[in-house]
Amino acid sequence: MSAEISSAEAGKVWEDSSAGWIRNADLIDRMSEPLRHWVADSVDPQPGMTMLELACGAGDTGFEVAQRLGENGKLIATDISPSMIEGAKQRAKDRGVTNVEFRVMDAQAIDLPDASVDGVFHRYGPMLLPDPDASFAGVRRVLRPGRPYVTVVWASPDRNPWILLTGMTLVQIGLQPPGDPFGPGGMFSLSDPEVIRAKLTAAGFTDVEVEHRDNPFVFADFDEFWRIPTEIAGPIAVILAGLEPDQLEAYKKAFREGAEQFRSGDEYRPQAHSVCVVAR
Repeated sequence: MSAEISSAEAGKVWEDSSAGWIRNADLIDRMSEPLRHWVADSVDPQPGMTMLELACGAGDTGFEVAQRLGENGKLIATDISPSMIEGAKQRAKDRGVTNVEFRVMDAQAIDLPDASVDGVFHRYGPMLLPDPDASFAGVRRVLRPGRPYVTVVWASPDRNPWILLTGMTLVQIGLQPPGDPFGPGGMFSLSDPEVIRAKLTAAGFTDVEVEHRDNPFVFADFDEFWRIPTEIAGPIAVILAGLEPDQLEAYKKAFREGAEQFRSGDEYRPQAHSVCVVAR
């Protein structure tokens, strides 16, 4: 996504790809498990608190936090995509999670009162925003004093070759990837720890802790790995959905060849690395 993308355009991308996210919710749960636990621990949910989740997607991280808040606590789970919210609602119902209020909300325009929540978490979302500074300022405004904001973004491309594969495969078949990956809204726009630290400090946070964490993925076979570009990878998935059959087959062939670097027997094990942040 380019620097010129609007919030409405960004929202449409995730609305258009929401069905793939909901279909693959269990796979996303499994991929995110180690960092899901880290986020839940770091936001420090206690019984009776109210917490805010931005870009909740299918709801996996939020459900873990909601369980720790207890019946007297509340999670406000938000996403810019109405269909994503409907899918997360159904998953909450299926799991018997009842202390969640679901709301369609742009993470850059947080519609909550000042100092109204005890924690905010936003997993793999800020880097995809056209204006992350607006989101950080909004988070700081709605947080109660001393309480944490927890976020996770993708680290540099050399540490995440699987992300590079999805975009470079488009180039191999003569198509343009969706925008500057280092520009606003790009996958690597916040991959430099000092950039995200500076932005959070400018938003008013005075204590910003940043660390790197590995989160290697394991896909059972190629078909499961193939679900990343075609079902889960937002802007890439939208592009692939619009290809002619011969173009899609060319992409799949090139992607399979590139994925060989990650293959171990039947499994595919791409390296994944994240920048993890706790700010107060």
